[in-house]
Amino acid sequence: METAPFSERAFHYIRSLTDRRIPQMGICYGHQLICRALLGPRAVRRSPLGLEAGWCKVSFQDGPLRIRGLSESETLWQHHFDEVVEVPAGSRIIATNSHSRIQSYINTELCLFGTQFHPEYDREKGNAFFLEDRALLEAHQYHVDEIIRQGPSVESGRIFLDFFLNYFPV
Repeated sequence: METAPFSERAFHYIRSLTDRRIPQMGICYGHQLICRALLGPRAVRRSPLGLEAGWCKVSFQDGPLRIRGLSESETLWQHHFDEVVEVPAGSRIIATNSHSRIQSYINTELCLFGTQFHPEYDREKGNAFFLEDRALLEAHQYHVDEIIRQGPSVESGRIFLDFFLNYFPV
């Protein structure tokens, strides 16, 4: 994972919020930043499988942390090279797939919720992004015309934001 110019300030801010138990939700890079801020560089790596992009299947655990409105497997928007490989102590991995073992986690003690996938993308916005990023995707052997025939299996933005807000009320 490359270090952006703002990373050190972001790490300090994330640690400060965590110390005060202020709820944080990280999506993709935010998910990676949280884990890197709390655990160091070992928590995130360049995925050995390369770029994960498209409308990808993600499997969700069954049990007490089951997110209402989700099936055991959902199709969600992905576009990343890096992945989280270690989460803070006390975290529970609640979603996984064949590309990245940690697709989502929650830590109730530290008030953290992270997703590798992007729940904020609906079909229209997600496919528009893939079309704009055609050259990069095709350079990595993705077929953009096939990807844009797909879309999410659920209204993920609402589901995940509602889950976060209800699970960690402020």
